[in-house]
Amino acid sequence: MFTEETNAMNGDAAAEDAVAGPRGLRFRLSEGVEGTERAAVNPTPVAAKLTEVEAQKVLARLPPIKTMDADETDFNFREKSLPPPRTGKTVLVPFPAATGRDAPDVKIADALQVARYSPSGEVLLAPQLSVTFSQAMVAVTSHAELAAEDVPVKLTPQPVGKWRWVGTKTLLFDPADERLPMATEYAASVAAGTKSANGGTLKTGGAWTFSTPAPQVKTKFPEGQTVRRDALMFVEFDQRIDPAAVLRTVRVRGGAGGNLKLRLATDDEIAADENVRQLVKRAMKNRWLAFRAVGATNDDTRAALPTDSNINVFVGPGTPSAEGPRTTTTAQTFSFRTHGRLRVTEHRCGWEKSCTPFDEWIITFSNQLDMSAFDKSQVRITPQLPDAKIEAFSNEIHIRGLKRGRTVYKVTLDSALRDEIGQTLNDSPPLIFNIGSAPPSLASSADGFVVLDPASAARFSVYSVNHSDLLVRLHSVAPEDWERYVTYEQYTNGYARGTPKESVSLPGRLAFSKVIQVKGKPDEMTETQIDLTPALKNSFGQVIVVVQPTTPPAKKNRREQIVQSWVQVTNIGLDAFVDRSELIGWATSLKTGRPLANVAMTILPTNSTATTGSDGLARLALEDKPAEIAKAITNLTPNLLVARQGSDVAILPKQAEWWDRELGWIKAREHDSLRWYVFDDRKMYRPGEEVSVKGWIRRIGGGVRGDVGALGGAAESVTYTLRDSRGNEITKGAAQLNALGGFDTKFKLPPTMNLGGASLNLEAQGGNKTTVDRQHHHNFQVQEFRRPEFEVTTTASEGPHFVKGKANVTVNATYYAGGGLPDAPVTWNVTSAPGRFTPPNRGDFTFGKWTSWWDGYNDPRANSTSNTQSFTARTDAAGKHHLRVDFDSVNPPQASTVTAQASVTDVNRQRWTATTTMLVHPADLYVGLRSERMFVQEGEPLVVESIVTDLDGKAVENREVKIRAVLLDWTYEKGEWVQKETNPQECVVRSTNDAVKCTLPTKAGGTYQVTARVLDDRERPNESELTLWVAGGKQPPQRDVTQQNIELIPDRKEYRAGETAEILLQAPFYPAEGVMSLRRSGIVRTERFQINEPSHTLRIPIDEALTPNVHVHVDLVGAAVRTDDAGQLNDKLPKRPAFAKGELNLAVPPLARNLRVTATPRDKTLEPGAETTVNVEVKDIQGKGVAGSELTVVVVD
Repeated sequence: MFTEETNAMNGDAAAEDAVAGPRGLRFRLSEGVEGTERAAVNPTPVAAKLTEVEAQKVLARLPPIKTMDADETDFNFREKSLPPPRTGKTVLVPFPAATGRDAPDVKIADALQVARYSPSGEVLLAPQLSVTFSQAMVAVTSHAELAAEDVPVKLTPQPVGKWRWVGTKTLLFDPADERLPMATEYAASVAAGTKSANGGTLKTGGAWTFSTPAPQVKTKFPEGQTVRRDALMFVEFDQRIDPAAVLRTVRVRGGAGGNLKLRLATDDEIAADENVRQLVKRAMKNRWLAFRAVGATNDDTRAALPTDSNINVFVGPGTPSAEGPRTTTTAQTFSFRTHGRLRVTEHRCGWEKSCTPFDEWIITFSNQLDMSAFDKSQVRITPQLPDAKIEAFSNEIHIRGLKRGRTVYKVTLDSALRDEIGQTLNDSPPLIFNIGSAPPSLASSADGFVVLDPASAARFSVYSVNHSDLLVRLHSVAPEDWERYVTYEQYTNGYARGTPKESVSLPGRLAFSKVIQVKGKPDEMTETQIDLTPALKNSFGQVIVVVQPTTPPAKKNRREQIVQSWVQVTNIGLDAFVDRSELIGWATSLKTGRPLANVAMTILPTNSTATTGSDGLARLALEDKPAEIAKAITNLTPNLLVARQGSDVAILPKQAEWWDRELGWIKAREHDSLRWYVFDDRKMYRPGEEVSVKGWIRRIGGGVRGDVGALGGAAESVTYTLRDSRGNEITKGAAQLNALGGFDTKFKLPPTMNLGGASLNLEAQGGNKTTVDRQHHHNFQVQEFRRPEFEVTTTASEGPHFVKGKANVTVNATYYAGGGLPDAPVTWNVTSAPGRFTPPNRGDFTFGKWTSWWDGYNDPRANSTSNTQSFTARTDAAGKHHLRVDFDSVNPPQASTVTAQASVTDVNRQRWTATTTMLVHPADLYVGLRSERMFVQEGEPLVVESIVTDLDGKAVENREVKIRAVLLDWTYEKGEWVQKETNPQECVVRSTNDAVKCTLPTKAGGTYQVTARVLDDRERPNESELTLWVAGGKQPPQRDVTQQNIELIPDRKEYRAGETAEILLQAPFYPAEGVMSLRRSGIVRTERFQINEPSHTLRIPIDEALTPNVHVHVDLVGAAVRTDDAGQLNDKLPKRPAFAKGELNLAVPPLARNLRVTATPRDKTLEPGAETTVNVEVKDIQGKGVAGSELTVVVVD
């Protein structure tokens, strides 16, 4: 794992303090005030109300209101959307059915009865009271008239609310609140003699009762946790309460004493406790209380709860409600613990009853550990556990690693181990882990396709535990057996069940089959080296190795353990570079990396062959036989590149894994392709509106010299089909292509179109149909727009804004009908993030942190700290709220962006959000850096130019600029490679009106970080950082034989035809053999080179045919010095095979083809309804007019 360490600039205490502090921009939020630049308010004149007669005289002077029949219309419902396409068959039947049915006889009952009522008895919640009678009680009339009538039901007590009839038989009582008050016993009755509308009489009165519960605890904190001795406690109920009254029924007990003294928590105490603050935020109003224990004599809260004790909280009995008279009859309880001394409470091996060598050890503590202070050196294991992984999580320490079976381990914990409140472990006895016997296991370090290390003997290693002997089989195979081996692997892994078992067997000649003894100790992993010599010829060959235990698994559900690999013993290293028509094979020595000449190469199953030259390269044409291609597509026949030199044979499969089956190396025809550029005028439409679509099509040449060109007969027209979000076909049509490949069309959306994403499917018609990408999909949205009742805008006080300063942000919420939203809730979310600022006309300098244009993943903002804070408030009488943002500090001192988002909610819960963004400068001066070259050769100095400007880009003279360059060197520390700042070089200059040069000598090659720093008049710092390279830099060594990365650094951002691109190659190992290939829809050319130093400069001539870009692909092979177990290089060991690759995209913009378009309106401003003209001028790069250009003008209000 590689990490980066960054130090502050030497000699600058302010910088050192900044590095030690938090990263990013730090700010505070508070209530703001309205700016002083308010417009003068006109005085309110004295007014008197007109009399009715005077008002009528004024109104009589107005003309009569003109009315039309269409003024009053029903609500304008939109037509129903189209249904989704139906897949079934529609069967028509008459409706209504032909058979009739007689009306039922209605018999009026003599006696009225209460048919049902609800609620009754003990209920958890009573939303309303419902009573249904057996006969109609009221006539069918308006709700207002029914509400005015006397109701036949009496409810005691009678809450605030209203009675209403639902139909003619059911009477409801709706409380004014969301439900009937809680903690209340209700009695309901209907008096005898009550009459129905039909004349029926209730002979005997009816009465019933129901009750709502006393306060029930809904949320409690801190239940089941271990907390500090000054922790707050929180309880939320299911109904409104009086906190002071409830607190009198709460008892808290802990330790040996009695009840603890309690008081309600203050608002400041709640705000300071993050857990309780969030609980209060989520709780319903007036339904919670937060409280804490205090000292019995001095009301001190710091240690009010007893130490290391179970704390029991009893709420009630007798807990009252603010809604009704009922109180609780039993106590509602919860418990938690307080911190005691830090101690070990448990240690175990995973979740198993007995420990095996593969189990994870877990040590549990009484308190949460301090993660920032934990170090794995605080855990000592005896006997030593090699490569132990020791990590701390919450209140646990986890230890992973391979242990020896039947061994007793002692784990000793350092007394300095600390918990989150600063307590140390002090004395703790060693923890004993008794490891039992390990289950039998068998594995290898490499499965599937394996190439043996040429520096070692022809032996294949397997690793076993508790196996006394193993059955080993060696099959000597040839490259032609690869396809059968893949089929066998698929069958044994369950991916070829359709193949008869008798037809599946391991290919090749069985050269060795024997049971071998495992020379190992019980419960220890033992390496067994299998000699492959019986299956080799002249020490080379291809061998299938099969190793399995002689005894079946002890448990029925355990899979059979087997190691099965295709092992290659060779000295030939193979690489392949492939495009549509050719495979370039590269043969090198695995021992030295040197190219191998006269190596015969063949692509199987085809007959394409070639022989390598002195550079190790061979070019093999890919097969172009339709029958072979059809067979390969049908069977997915695996491809192999086979290399032979004497008795040495090496293979390179296209797919090395048995599960990866894809089309092999077969020649693909070069087809030109079509590129589409399609847009519409709005991207979002309402049903019934018209959509305008415009597009162009270009033809892209399919070869390595392919270019963007005109259609050239590739298509004549375009057809289109529009489908809505549910797949209904809406419309279809066609458009003719003009000479420039352009087309346009318009269509109207039906008013019943489904809302959502619509898809316009376009297809090129006519012309040369061998071109690909003849279809294109263009999407847009169809939506109905609901006009909001109010709008929300946010504005920030006028900048510029600086660190150590402040800004006011204002949200303004106004109704469209006029007036502001008073007393509306506002939620602010303010976020700071690293920003970018370049003073005007200074784009040739780097301001802030430089990022490479060729590596999109190297953006420093992606890993920078962003800070977010929230603030809640309410709007004032004018619908505004002002938020103050204080910018306290920034680290590092570079530009930051602050985004303030305000959400306002009105009374009907409509919420609208607006956002504004501010740029915060670290100082009012900026320092910029630039260098003519991104890299220099070893021994050459770094030449950096700097300039100091104000915010407007004006150069500022006579300012001290401190420039410092450090080499980021790789150092091995604590088992990992980290970058350390070394070889510092400093340069102090004073700014002028022009750029000032600074020459920094370099003592070694590698990556250099150059930082410039300037202070403004208020001693506020500002920094810029540039990364440069010096040839000769070293990369961290690697122990394993795996592909490494090559760092490629271009000398400039883009190139023009006729120039030469210089690319610095930083190699992870040297000496090395390299192949550079230029790729552009295939391999343009290759170039062989050698490197004998850590870096190498590639020079690539750029011609017009490489427009608009070309990919530079570099492959290296060689032999690298191995590292020992301590991670140090050891040149006494045999060198390991090494290989690496890197790729870079060089931009060659089509500057000669650029068109300059200028649009000049006749009028700068227009009134609504006015017309104007726009003059559009098109010129080429030389400033000459371009006749016959096609234009699209889009006008947006």
